[in-house]
Amino acid sequence: MSVKSDSSSINRRRWQRRKIRTSSRPQPQQLTTYDDSRNRVLLGAATTLAICVVNFLNFRGYLHNTHSPRRSLLNDVEEHESTSQYLIQVDDQASDHDLGILWQEPPFSPAVNEFYQCMGKQLTGKVGIEADGAITTSHIDIAEDWIDRMSKLAFMPIDAFALVKSGHVNDLQVITDQPITAVKSLLSEKQRGRILGLFRHPVEHMANQLYKIKAEEGQEKMSLLEWMANTTSTEIRKESDMIVKKIVGAKSTDSVSITDLKIAMDFVRDYVVVGLMSEQEESLRRFNLAMGWDGRQKNADCMNGIFDEEESSLDQPAVAPNSPEWNAIAKRTPLDMMLFNLIQKLFEEQYDIFNEFPEEVEGSEDPVWWSDTLNSDTIKRHLAPVNGPFSNHEEETPFFWHVPRAGGSHLQDLYWCMNFTLANQVGGERRFNKRVPRHMLVEFQPWKAYGNEAKVINIDMYTRNGIVHAKNLGFLSEEDVPRADIIFSTQFYYTSVILFSRYHQARVFAFFRHPVERALSRFTSLKKTNKAWAHLSVDNWATHHTGEANWMVRQLVGKVQDEAVDIKDLELAKDIVRSKFIVGLLDKYQESLHRFNVLLGVDESDAKVKQCMQSHASGDRNYTPLKIPKGSPAYVTLMSINFLDVMLFQYLEELFESQERLFHEVKGEKVVHL
Repeated sequence: MSVKSDSSSINRRRWQRRKIRTSSRPQPQQLTTYDDSRNRVLLGAATTLAICVVNFLNFRGYLHNTHSPRRSLLNDVEEHESTSQYLIQVDDQASDHDLGILWQEPPFSPAVNEFYQCMGKQLTGKVGIEADGAITTSHIDIAEDWIDRMSKLAFMPIDAFALVKSGHVNDLQVITDQPITAVKSLLSEKQRGRILGLFRHPVEHMANQLYKIKAEEGQEKMSLLEWMANTTSTEIRKESDMIVKKIVGAKSTDSVSITDLKIAMDFVRDYVVVGLMSEQEESLRRFNLAMGWDGRQKNADCMNGIFDEEESSLDQPAVAPNSPEWNAIAKRTPLDMMLFNLIQKLFEEQYDIFNEFPEEVEGSEDPVWWSDTLNSDTIKRHLAPVNGPFSNHEEETPFFWHVPRAGGSHLQDLYWCMNFTLANQVGGERRFNKRVPRHMLVEFQPWKAYGNEAKVINIDMYTRNGIVHAKNLGFLSEEDVPRADIIFSTQFYYTSVILFSRYHQARVFAFFRHPVERALSRFTSLKKTNKAWAHLSVDNWATHHTGEANWMVRQLVGKVQDEAVDIKDLELAKDIVRSKFIVGLLDKYQESLHRFNVLLGVDESDAKVKQCMQSHASGDRNYTPLKIPKGSPAYVTLMSINFLDVMLFQYLEELFESQERLFHEVKGEKVVHL
């Protein structure tokens, strides 16, 4: 069993044991996890009904300000390219330079501080503020002590560029109850970051704050219900719907509306790695994965002992769930209650997302992306046989493996012209889908405003995280979600393993190009787009830039860039393409395209199809590569670096000739056996 599999199962068991161990304690109201489509429909109906009820009832005027002129954070993001453009989305992987912003509402968990102190992370302390309170922007002083800077004043002098320049980003964990202020003050184009939210049930938080206010007023002997009935509405309003208020930028005394709730839900769904105070150990494990800190022995050592005994961080009496006090407070913070229901659901959903993030294994710098149990027989079961019938589109989906610099982008344009709906990288790019929800699958037209009718699914098939996200949304596995006519992806192995199964197979086809030509085409593109490469000679480049060596073989057998590949891998790659691929060659563009059209059931006599094929008759727009003599040092070097890919390409040329028989025996949509 692989390290990844062991880690995953252990973490799941630890989480489940903790849930059993804590089940005897009074728990906040929990939202049932909805795993199937029927329950999701019920959840949607229940949420809609709840929103209608909240909108109908006035709750002492809390929701009367629906048409408030105050602008929300997400409106600013879309219209003025504001705060969120520098935030990392939930399912995007972190880099070494990302800043973690841990959002907690007071009272704060001492276990969290203890854990990060053990991990060697320093929290926001004395950042740009001298001991006497004078503000300075000349330096960033990371304190040895753990000092939580929660006020807006603490963030005012911090310059994001100075934060990057200080070199402390990797060791810094910002803990705050002012997340949006922190984002606006600390993040920039040069410094991106991620929000990690550790949420407590809204009733628990609000009850704790109300008890404090009651004590400050000298009313300790008065019950909470009596005090709530006699205190001013302003005091209670300040503590109600606090999560929603902070996300949309409202003041504590402001009222918030259903519109604000929807904005907050979208923000949490897209940008917040969700944790729960009731599941601190599991939450911190995910936070570390999100920040790229997990997998080291130190992490495991720090976890041990800290969370063995449950210690409440509440500094006031707890309110029993479903008690009169609990229900009275719940009515005063209705929007946070609904947002917390979503947060609980996201906590369940995000388990799968972060369990697929790469973990560093002690003693190795290689990410564990591939499970050892996923052997060649497993992947073959996910791919339809090349000479089998293709008549049931409910059980198979065409999958074009996009080999870079080999005509894949051109082919996407062609099939868009023919009104095919594609799942590729476009649907997942925020510049195209800013107004498209990310929590559900939808089909949309990214360029409709420009007269382009191309249709895509809102997922990214060109990144591993995007593929996992698509899987989590039910792509290819559920009936009530949009379907793509063709999937385009560079990630052959990962797409085949994660998205497809023996019950829904991939019908694979691809354009191939000589590895040396591909390498030279890439070099030409780099020289045009990057000034640093403009004067680099091809001989120098071929000698020193070997990052894509044997790229095709690696992709086919599922080995990452730094793993060695050998003749056994080449033979496995040959077996996969022989039994599973419709092979196209870029230098045989027209014949290859005809075969693809037969596979896809395209009627080449149709007027629209003819027009599209004529307008895309030239093949790959990047097909004219740099020409170098075959015996030149650069050519020999590139052949040597890509030796296995060259041998595979020679085999593909033979396959292309042998597959001609498939396409001379066609009946309807059925490809006849060899």
